[in-house]
Amino acid sequence: MTMKTRRANKKKPEFLFLLLVAAALAAAAAVSLLFVRPARVDGASMAGTLNDGDIILLEQCSYRGGEPQRGDIIAFCKKDVAPGLIIKRIAALPGEIVEISDGVLYIDGSVLPEYSGFLADMPACRVEENSYFVLGDNLAESVDSRAWPQPFVHKNEIRGRYWCRIASFG
Repeated sequence: MTMKTRRANKKKPEFLFLLLVAAALAAAAAVSLLFVRPARVDGASMAGTLNDGDIILLEQCSYRGGEPQRGDIIAFCKKDVAPGLIIKRIAALPGEIVEISDGVLYIDGSVLPEYSGFLADMPACRVEENSYFVLGDNLAESVDSRAWPQPFVHKNEIRGRYWCRIASFG
């Protein structure tokens, strides 16, 4: 074996390692962009479930082939409300009639017991097609569909569904 051949053989494993690292980084970036996305919880509107400063992962595939469900925690952009991501829970689905009366949330005339303790009433309204009525879990602190001039979150504004918390600072 010549000296030149030995040097070439020594460089091959280094090149393969660098190629493997580059492929792993590219795969991680693709997964991050296509499937999951990190987000930071800002504010106390979801306190009790998610705290101010928590770092969470949003799963971005669920709604490509399916529909959001009542109870899903979603992150969305609503430029007329806030400049960044907003995180809330879906309380009512498209076509449902939402009303808050005597501190209780009604969906199509039925009480949703998990939502009670509202301080103000809200007249009945029908959730628009492809839209959702959202609430924060901390009803006393949350600014949500109850307060917005355009109260519904359109499906195309949704950026992901809460998947897990990866760090908690609250």
